[in-house]
Amino acid sequence: MVALVTLPLLTTAVRDAVAGVDADLLDMARVFARSRAWTVRRIILPAVAPPVLSALTVAVGQSVRVTVMSELLSTTTGLGAQVQQARTNLETADVFALSVVMAGLTLALELCVLGPLRRRLACPRPDAARRTAPRPGKPISTIPANAKELIMPTTP
Repeated sequence: MVALVTLPLLTTAVRDAVAGVDADLLDMARVFARSRAWTVRRIILPAVAPPVLSALTVAVGQSVRVTVMSELLSTTTGLGAQVQQARTNLETADVFALSVVMAGLTLALELCVLGPLRRRLACPRPDAARRTAPRPGKPISTIPANAKELIMPTTP
């Protein structure tokens, strides 16, 4: 049931994010003869991660709601069944308390699972930053040695 609700959202987010990858960056990677793995790791994943993580955050909230609703309608155990029993007995305070528990569960999933994942994907690895950072006093050379041949091939 959860997959039926979250799969369309996640599929659409991934499709739109991949379609929105900057074509100029992909052309640049092709011109500089970067491997497919390099292109995916350095261009596609950083462009796709933020919208997919946003969709995943929404999907987690929907998953909790759908799970509780499924329990409410079909089982005699679980959080949803407790909500149903409290509602039937007109125990409004219990219904609100269980709603707070559901919100806390969603917040815990956000802080313990999605937050670390978002931080890991947002920050570059420290060793990668050290490799690419210029040394003090040295000029930054961003043009490869064969760039002239790539831009203006020599004709015989």
